[in-house]
Amino acid sequence: MKARIIAAALGILGGLAGAGCVTYPDQAYWGVHDARQVGSRSQLMTIEISEKGNLFHPEQRERLRHWLGDQSTREPIVVFVNGWHHDASEDDRNLRDFTGFLAKLERRLDDADVPVDSVDGLYVGWRGDEYDLRLPAQWLDFPTIWPRKRASTEIGRNGLKEIVALLQELQAQQSARPLVIIGHSLGGSALFQAMRLNLSGPALDGSEYIMLNPAVSELEFEGLETELKQALAAQYAALAQLEGTAADTAYSKRQREFLDRSHRKLVVLQAQGDTAVGFLHRLAFKGTPIGFSESKQTHTAEICGVGSPCPQTDFRGCQRTVPAVVPEGRAGFLITARGADDAQCRERTREPVWVIAGRDTVSRSHNDIFNDVQADALAALVTDSIERQARR
Repeated sequence: MKARIIAAALGILGGLAGAGCVTYPDQAYWGVHDARQVGSRSQLMTIEISEKGNLFHPEQRERLRHWLGDQSTREPIVVFVNGWHHDASEDDRNLRDFTGFLAKLERRLDDADVPVDSVDGLYVGWRGDEYDLRLPAQWLDFPTIWPRKRASTEIGRNGLKEIVALLQELQAQQSARPLVIIGHSLGGSALFQAMRLNLSGPALDGSEYIMLNPAVSELEFEGLETELKQALAAQYAALAQLEGTAADTAYSKRQREFLDRSHRKLVVLQAQGDTAVGFLHRLAFKGTPIGFSESKQTHTAEICGVGSPCPQTDFRGCQRTVPAVVPEGRAGFLITARGADDAQCRERTREPVWVIAGRDTVSRSHNDIFNDVQADALAALVTDSIERQARR
């Protein structure tokens, strides 16, 4: 059945392409540059990867190392990997929205009294569109998903893996510096590949991965949670051996406390109204998309407040309300762990992988990731991650 759908889709694609389309070269939009100021006090750098998996400008890696290599700072690093139909061009919506998101995150951190002076943002760009068929609805060119998925895999396993490894190396030299890496759509696919290949590194490296509406199936996720649990257990066992010895420093004690509080390492936030992943991805690839797999979903997310009071619960129970400043007077981003009872809910909260089913009050579609509601909810989630990591 899927073979016939693929053949028909490719036939349609060929016919439409023959009628005229715009081709985008695999190129860098930025030269070698230093980080630039965005928002009131944060900085942003762009680094770009070719479809062969290499960095367009290897010198940019050294600029990145120099910029983030200050061992005296604990300012958070927030990374974004663009998705399908996007790139690093100055007028690209992903880049514009991420720039605006950093300003929102600044305000969020201020409101939460998190002691940081700025946010260091990194935008990872790649060719999310090889060509545009100029169709009235973007989803009509879904046959482009196959070559773009292959490109995202190559990028993730090579250039992005290299960038993530560099960030982790720098973070290891900077005690408790928070690192949050976000990937959207096929950028989530690239991030997944890079992360999967870096699991042999320290499990407790202070980093957290967030995948928004990722083009990744539950089959690709197979075994990931087990590997993460094993890595965390091994690190905890190593720290436990230090307890009561001369080598048991204040830092190692904080590490054990951090592990005791939470294991969250990877968050999938999936809009349930996302037809590009929820419907089209199912047609194109084997396996249910990870964010739509009911057996994998661990939490739900919605906006609460006016008309739906936010519960007064804390992070240890089934529900967690993250304060939010969103339109229409709503007051919270409510995360609810799935479970038959409180004990099961608490266990879900301690899982290293959270798969959150986002209701329409948060996001309604595939590209609706930086609307006022979800952008604030995402800023709340990132702030929560930075707060947790800062306590390490």
